[in-house]
Amino acid sequence: MTNFIATCKGQLFLKSHHEIMAVGGAQKVSNCQTYGEELSKKQAAQESTIRKLRAQIRDLEEEEEKGLATKLKGQVHANNEARTKLKGHLREAEERESMLVQTLEELRQTLSRKEQQISIFHRFEPNVNVDISNWELEHVNNSPIYD
Repeated sequence: MTNFIATCKGQLFLKSHHEIMAVGGAQKVSNCQTYGEELSKKQAAQESTIRKLRAQIRDLEEEEEKGLATKLKGQVHANNEARTKLKGHLREAEERESMLVQTLEELRQTLSRKEQQISIFHRFEPNVNVDISNWELEHVNNSPIYD
């Protein structure tokens, strides 16, 4: 009987050891599952943060592109205004040049007429000296060239 008791005790010990191991294994599996769930939650949170950061980067890039486009439009507008202003100045300068050329031609014609008049006058009055330098200066100073 002692043998039987010893065998029973051994079997009980083995059974309780297996139960303890089974419970311990189940606990380990449960702990692993809990840890795995925590890791999955952390990964999901990180992926969500990454998506949000990527969206923010995309938004910033779009804003930067819009800002550059707006800046370029402003520069184009300023360049167009400057071009228009320069064209106006060029037209004014061309008109002024045309007026100067016309005035110069009129002065040449007037001088030529005066020289002809003096030539005719010298034929009739050869001893009289005619000075037209004052007339020229007076006429030139009143011309549109000096406006």
